[in-house]
Amino acid sequence: MIVRILAEGQYSLSDRQLPRLNEIDGRLTHALATGDRPGFATEFGELIDHVRRHGGIVDVDYLGRSDIVLPAADANFDEVRAMLGEDGLVPG
Repeated sequence: MIVRILAEGQYSLSDRQLPRLNEIDGRLTHALATGDRPGFATEFGELIDHVRRHGGIVDVDYLGRSDIVLPAADANFDEVRAMLGEDGLVPG
């Protein structure tokens, strides 16, 4: 799967990473829903770090679609909350 971090680039991750991304996303969504800003900072940082650690950088010439689009790493609480879909940031 291809994960885009806005203002940074795209990463290719194995589909086996999806359960872990969903786990982090669930905690992040809960923090956003309850107004837990310290929890948000922890979980959002973990989500971005997980993509960076476990993904390979996709060549800038790649024109395919991204399966997951995450906010920029420096996005704040309100910016991330505005991007949430029904399933959080990570579909599924």
